[in-house]
Amino acid sequence: TAQLTEAAEAELRADAIEFVSFRFRRRLELIEAYLNVLLADQYYAVEDEKMTIKYLKYDKARERHDLGEVSDVDLIGLESAYREDLISRMRSANHQSEARARLAALLNRPDEFPAELLPVMIDIEEIEISEYQDLLSSALSKNPGLSAQNERVKAAEAKLLHSRMSNRPVLDSSVELGNYERRYGEGGKWRLGVNLVIPIREGGRFKADIAKQNAELKKEQAKYQVMKNALRKTVLELVQEIEVLKVAVQSANTRLEFRDQYMDRSRSAYELEMQTDLGDAAANMTEAQWHADKVRYDLMLTLGSIDALLGIDPAKRFLESVE
Repeated sequence: TAQLTEAAEAELRADAIEFVSFRFRRRLELIEAYLNVLLADQYYAVEDEKMTIKYLKYDKARERHDLGEVSDVDLIGLESAYREDLISRMRSANHQSEARARLAALLNRPDEFPAELLPVMIDIEEIEISEYQDLLSSALSKNPGLSAQNERVKAAEAKLLHSRMSNRPVLDSSVELGNYERRYGEGGKWRLGVNLVIPIREGGRFKADIAKQNAELKKEQAKYQVMKNALRKTVLELVQEIEVLKVAVQSANTRLEFRDQYMDRSRSAYELEMQTDLGDAAANMTEAQWHADKVRYDLMLTLGSIDALLGIDPAKRFLESVE
């Protein structure tokens, strides 16, 4: 009885831990869906600016075409370019709706698409990541999935011990109070019984059960080792990805600064009534901002994955980053 109780308690602990792990994975899905909506909105702005620029060029060319300054071929070429960008903008608008539909479904509100979302900010200067070995040590001791599997192993060990003890003599007792099938007065209405069962020939039943539970234990131990090895690999990949993304964020910031200064120069030239590419500069600036935010969001998701591996709620870091 004690061994079966221990096995049941271990399985309950495993289920509770796996629920926490599932909740963290679910929250990571929500965070990713939220960030995808922000990126979809920004990319729509990029496509909208590109299309607007092409349309203005096409519209101006139509006026010049009426004056005989632009050929039919050039006009059709500008119209074709405009309509291609129009299709891209329509697709990006569809992507906006799809991203919102996914977020609404994850929130269990499929008919309530979210409107405008709060922006998310992340400062790479405040990010502190432990060394790989330290992070791995923490993950091996705190990872919910690995901890749950360890409880499964304990439950299998208890069941195996119970099977090994099952061929021992069993002593049980029973107490009866006279019922409708027994007439009072025949030896009294109380009955007390003691049974001692001593297995002599069990026909291999106990051995078969022991072999089954031993195989189950080895299976759970093997799953634990597989998960442990997979965790090592995942932690290494995430640490390496963090280092790459930190450099990528710096690169994106440099690109963003370049586009910002280039747009300032184009704006100055426009104010001086000089020939300029102000529209293209603005579109490139918007695209650079989208790219910078995408890299930051990838970094946030990677950090969230590390938090989940360490048994930390990934939503905590995300909520602190929402303006």
